[in-house]
Amino acid sequence: MALTFIGLPSELLDKIIEHSMPEGFESLAVTCKLIYAHCIRFIPHHNHLRLSFRVFEYSIDEPPCPPRENHNYFAFELLNRIAAEPRVARYIIEASFCDDSVPDFYPTSFSPVIDDGSPLVALFANSSYLARAGLDWKEYYALVKQEVQRPGYSQHAAAFVLTLLPNVTSLVLPQQWKPSDKTDRLLEVIVREARQPKSIWNEPSLAKLTGFEPNLGDLNEVVPFLALPHVRRFFSVLGSNCSMTLASKNQYIGWGEMLESVSFKFADLELKYVSEFFTNTPRLKELHLFFTGSLPETEDFCGLVAVIESKVGNQLEELYFYGLERDGFKPGQASLHGFQRLLTLRCPLKLAISRTNKALPRPLKDTDSLKGSESEVIEPSISDLIPDSVTTLSLLTDNEEHYRMALDILFSDVVVKEGSKLPFLKKISIYFRWDGSVDVEEAKRLEAKALEAGVLLHLHHFNPSGLPYNIEYGNF
Repeated sequence: MALTFIGLPSELLDKIIEHSMPEGFESLAVTCKLIYAHCIRFIPHHNHLRLSFRVFEYSIDEPPCPPRENHNYFAFELLNRIAAEPRVARYIIEASFCDDSVPDFYPTSFSPVIDDGSPLVALFANSSYLARAGLDWKEYYALVKQEVQRPGYSQHAAAFVLTLLPNVTSLVLPQQWKPSDKTDRLLEVIVREARQPKSIWNEPSLAKLTGFEPNLGDLNEVVPFLALPHVRRFFSVLGSNCSMTLASKNQYIGWGEMLESVSFKFADLELKYVSEFFTNTPRLKELHLFFTGSLPETEDFCGLVAVIESKVGNQLEELYFYGLERDGFKPGQASLHGFQRLLTLRCPLKLAISRTNKALPRPLKDTDSLKGSESEVIEPSISDLIPDSVTTLSLLTDNEEHYRMALDILFSDVVVKEGSKLPFLKKISIYFRWDGSVDVEEAKRLEAKALEAGVLLHLHHFNPSGLPYNIEYGNF
């Protein structure tokens, strides 16, 4: 009689069950009562590892409450933990390796000598990634050991960790990531292996990565990660030193072609490499732009809008602008009408009325003007900026005065005005600072009035600390 799976010896079944953790363990456990009975003793450890490592980040805090493990370690300590129990690496799904809190000194696990045959040494000795990169594992391990013996960051350890993560979908790189010759070669192998046809026996490291945040200001250093086969989301801080010199290297041809959502935070506004970036994003649908530090000059901002429109204007469906609502933004001639497929737009009120080349109009003193009073003439036309494809509009304002101004503009130009140039608009949200003087009943009345015109109006209050306030329920 042929031997069935459940007829295998208990010792062999246990080995199979252990090997199934974490990817197939739960499915295997519910196969039948007999298999479940074998799985019972593995369930507590499976749950412990899943809770401890599924969302993983470096930390120097005190150990959290049980059953989570103490994540009081950085790259080298994580390697020690994976060497002791290799399946740990497969439990990591969301990895935040941001190390900005690394102190000048932190206790580091003892680095075993190469000849002692420890699990950590074996992890390097058996690495197919080091071998395929043409790197001598002993020399590489010696570099890691040298770096960790000096308290601080180890680039070679941080890069080696990236060869061990077959199931990670979200990755935040160490803030101190500093590419070197050896780690660049290792990264090339990671990308090449991840782009190969999937093997049913062995998932390459980073092959499932969909979201990436580099914590770096230089796009030159992140292009390899954007060449991974399934990266859809990307957030980066752009500085004046950003460059794109890697774009021409053959091994990274096609980088960025899978990106669907991009968020850029501008420490200052530099345009000369932005155009090249968007040339490589044919599937981009969502773009979020954050401005910090000094506000951009009008001509620079309009130039940025023009560059984005020329590259991805016919494909973007969602566009957000943050950080332009503060005093100092100069109205200009920016227009978004070239974004012909745009469905969702979030921007400051000052940008929405910037085409008038005038300062913000005087805020209303009487909300009765919302009913159509001609006592106040509102010149700005939001539809001069917004393409008629938009269905959801969010306006960000500094304070309650600007909030009332936004309402007047919307009701006079968009919501109740016949022949509106925004025929598909279905939802409007207004965000503003809350000082405690907002009339909740009035807000509800305005929402009802907008609904009569077929538009959902949501008013979002923020207290001085920036926490959102829900007007419907009167709480945070």
